[in-house]
Amino acid sequence: MTLRTWAAALCAICLLAGCGGDGNPSRDDRTQVKQWLPRADQIRCSPPRKHTRSCEVTVRKVPVGVEHWHCSFADYSEDTLVAQSHACWTEDGSQDSLAENVRGG
Repeated sequence: MTLRTWAAALCAICLLAGCGGDGNPSRDDRTQVKQWLPRADQIRCSPPRKHTRSCEVTVRKVPVGVEHWHCSFADYSEDTLVAQSHACWTEDGSQDSLAENVRGG
């Protein structure tokens, strides 16, 4: 197989698997991210998967620089049970970027 054939096959598999969406967050995605990271600058979200939404977030540091965050939002509802799970984490960010209510302050 040529490189071009491999690339085309890989793209087709990714599209069928639901990855590679346009990344534009919905209004709900943006609202949920801003509840956790009020200074979120760039938000890119993956296509929704069975009750779960994942977003990659960039937060600008003051005075310069950026932090990279990952957020995951899940909503499950069955008859009388409704459960929600929301989390944001980072490897290079600081607790100061999180909303005060999330930090527990």
